[in-house]
Amino acid sequence: GGDAIRRTMSAYIKIAESVLAAAAASITFNSIPGNYRHLRLIIQARGDTAATQTSVTLRFNNDATANYDYQYLVGNAASVSAAEGLAQTSALIGSVAAANAAAGIAGSVDCFIQNYSGSTFQKTLICLAARKIGVATTNLVVYNLINFWRNTAAITRIDLLPSVGNFATGSVFTLYGLQ
Repeated sequence: GGDAIRRTMSAYIKIAESVLAAAAASITFNSIPGNYRHLRLIIQARGDTAATQTSVTLRFNNDATANYDYQYLVGNAASVSAAEGLAQTSALIGSVAAANAAAGIAGSVDCFIQNYSGSTFQKTLICLAARKIGVATTNLVVYNLINFWRNTAAITRIDLLPSVGNFATGSVFTLYGLQ
C-alpha cells in the first residue's frame, strides 16, 4: 500500500509554487515547460471577500474568451446537485472559504490536466474540490468538476482567479509535472 503511494507521488515533479505573503487578485504560472505528459495543480486557499465562500476559476494561455465548458456535481449535507456551463470565459475548478467563514479554514482544489503539451485534442481538466465554512450542518461541500478548453494548443500558462476579491495571505498554489 504505502510503497505504491510513494512511487506514484515520486513521479510528480514540482514545477512551481506560490505561497502568498500578501493577498493577491490572481496567481500565474508562466512558461510551463512542455516536457511532461500531464500536470497536477494542488491548491489550499481562502478568499478575502466579505462572504462565506468564493469560486476559484482558471484560464489557460491568457485566454479570457468564451472557450471553457464545465459540468459539476456538488454534495452538501444530504443533497446532491449538478450544473453545467457552456462557453464560459474561465474554467470553474472549485470553491474556497472566504472572509465571513469561520477563522482558520481554507478550501482545497486538486486538478489533473491530461496531455497538456499535446496539440491534437482540446484540453481536459478534472478537479476535486472541498470547501468548509464552519462546523454546522451544510457547512461542508464537495465538488467533482470537469472542464474542457476549446483549444488544442499546448498549455504554457495557467492563471488562477477568485470570482470576487483576492486570495488571502497564506494560500498555497503548487503545480506539478507528471512523466
